[in-house]
Amino acid sequence: MQVSYKIVRQIEGTWIVQTPTDIVAWAEVNGFTPFWPTRNLRVRPELQLQPRIAGLVGPMYDGVNEAGLPVIRYEDQNSYNRLSA
Repeated sequence: MQVSYKIVRQIEGTWIVQTPTDIVAWAEVNGFTPFWPTRNLRVRPELQLQPRIAGLVGPMYDGVNEAGLPVIRYEDQNSYNRLSA
């Protein structure tokens, strides 16, 4: 399944949103470690087999983009805490 990715982080108080095309390559370049994919069959189909990334919360479903692709979101812990409050 083709998807789009969104990374939300706070760096020195500034919100940073990135939309990489290759989440594993992005993680490695930015100092994060991707590891085994989500295999829980009880989650949305869009999230199944998406990689988890050490140091980020996710994968999370974030709707669809303007092209109609599902958006898979990852957040750093601080962003997750602020957005979930």
